[in-house]
Amino acid sequence: MPESVENLEIWQRGVRLVKAVYEITRHWPSEEQYGLTSQIRRAAVSVPTNVAEGVGRGSRREIVRFARVSLGSLYELSTLLVIAEGLGYVSGGSAAEMRQEIEALTRQLSAFIRYQQSRLPVRGPGSTHSSLPDADAAGPPYKPQASSHSPQATSRRPQATGHKPRTGRRTDDDPHP
Repeated sequence: MPESVENLEIWQRGVRLVKAVYEITRHWPSEEQYGLTSQIRRAAVSVPTNVAEGVGRGSRREIVRFARVSLGSLYELSTLLVIAEGLGYVSGGSAAEMRQEIEALTRQLSAFIRYQQSRLPVRGPGSTHSSLPDADAAGPPYKPQASSHSPQATSRRPQATGHKPRTGRRTDDDPHP
């Protein structure tokens, strides 16, 4: 594993969290093996693995994108912990300790994301440091098609491009494969 990932405290804390989750789920009912046990373990494993994948991809945008996935997994893990506690699978003390670790890691991961975003290049007029695409970069806003009840939708006139309207059936003279 690349040394740069192993040096990240968020990755280290994520790995420790995985171990803690595996420990508390070890004695859960066997009928939950493919249900809640599997889901809470996968959510925990997702935290450090997505941090590692983002770093491994090599760009700040990818680091931010995958760190956000890790953050989502922490929220999922927290929710699953509440469910497990409600079902009596985990004691209040163990749940409280894990919840504290999840909250601390959530704050640290959020700070990591903000730091990485602050180092992203500015993308143009009106741009922020967000890694989300600018609205203008995505193209014009969605325009709904004419409804099937409008005259435009039932018109079978050829388009101005000179192409015949597509009928859904392939013919030899169709311009597009």
